[in-house]
Amino acid sequence: VYAAWRGNSNTPALSLSRKNGVWLWHDHATGEGGNAFDFLVKVEGLPPQDAARHLLARAGVNLDDAGLKPVAPDVVERLAALPTGVVIPALANRGFNKTIVERYGIRRDGDDALIPITSPEGVVMNVKRRFNQPYRGMRYTYEVEGHGAPAWCSPDARRAPVLFIVEGELNAIIAHAALQEAGETEVGVMGMAGANTDLYPGLCRGKTVY
Repeated sequence: VYAAWRGNSNTPALSLSRKNGVWLWHDHATGEGGNAFDFLVKVEGLPPQDAARHLLARAGVNLDDAGLKPVAPDVVERLAALPTGVVIPALANRGFNKTIVERYGIRRDGDDALIPITSPEGVVMNVKRRFNQPYRGMRYTYEVEGHGAPAWCSPDARRAPVLFIVEGELNAIIAHAALQEAGETEVGVMGMAGANTDLYPGLCRGKTVY
């Protein structure tokens, strides 16, 4: 298989493989690769939210049916415009460094942290604010009304054969980062805001769940 978007059939091969039921690609000329979501973002140039919506539609998955509703694209755009890759006061002493903040799309708004709450497909379902200083007695609030308190999922949560469920989205992010650093790449993580948090359709099916 060759990378047709480069317009040259003599270009080094594009290889395809399948792992745990998920198709993966690797471009040997550039070193890029990933799953279908990564392909749409890196090759087709789709914004992440649009790429995730497209794949959900192709798979016949309707998150609305599970009481889950993605945020509007303009919310994601506003979030992306804020600075990342910096030390955020609201996350001090919680194990976060610049690399983790950048990898998981966490943004700084003043001294507060804005955390994109993502589905297993990478769709932003809500944005959670952690205040640096408690506001009206609260440490957290949701930025988008009407979208509930969805669980945060790591980007590999759908394909991974093992799912680790923890309380708290920030705990989940740190847990996933630690697992990745330890080389445990077959474990997806889900962080739940509380016991009544909605589960994503079919996410636990066929997995070992802790």
